[in-house]
Amino acid sequence: MFTPLSFRKTLLHVLRSSIFPCLAVWCLLGGVARAQTVYIDQNGTSSGFGVNGTYTWNATNTNWTTSAAGTNTTVTWGAIGGSSSSVVTVNATGTSTINVEGNYTIGGLTKTGSTTSISISANNSLTFAPSATLTAVNQLTFTNLSPLGDFTATGGGSVRFYQSYTGNITSNSTTIEVGQNNNIFVTNMNVNLIGSGKLNVVNQGYNVGIGNLFGNSTSAQVNAPGNLTFSQNQDGTFQGA
Repeated sequence: MFTPLSFRKTLLHVLRSSIFPCLAVWCLLGGVARAQTVYIDQNGTSSGFGVNGTYTWNATNTNWTTSAAGTNTTVTWGAIGGSSSSVVTVNATGTSTINVEGNYTIGGLTKTGSTTSISISANNSLTFAPSATLTAVNQLTFTNLSPLGDFTATGGGSVRFYQSYTGNITSNSTTIEVGQNNNIFVTNMNVNLIGSGKLNVVNQGYNVGIGNLFGNSTSAQVNAPGNLTFSQNQDGTFQGA
């Protein structure tokens, strides 16, 4: 027969033996999924990453590592634990193209290496998770993409879009470039320029339409030798040159 005192002792024992340890493990792990940096590695266990040319990102190619030196055995995207918390790093030694085959959500994208450009073509879908950061130290170009989602662009380089895109982009001292050989209308792209962020219409004569343009930095710039139109009312305060 349980007395109030014995019941309290039993309940406390259950909490100590089951729930409390689980809470302790959850706290040690930070309570949420931690960002994981993964690298595209095309030269196996040799030092470096060998990204120079064309690479296909799919479910079966074994070109992924978590080694910052690029010396571990490479595995598939699934085996590396690729997920919406993964920050994909491309360390290129030459001008390269990455063809994305499949549907992937990532926590960020970092382009490092030499001053060469990287082109990412996503035939199906590549999506950024909320609060993702895209870091481009030089030129990073997106083509044939499904909507990417929202992200912040940093690193001082440039991010170029060659097709319509839906999402909110914050440019922190990085150049966002839109345009191609034909008119491009990115009617749902909302751009927020902070720091020395820039929005460029690539070449004269291009007609570009965006959603909203935000900015409150005296260092921000908009360069539009063609026509730049807004599908919605311009919002916020823009003080750039």
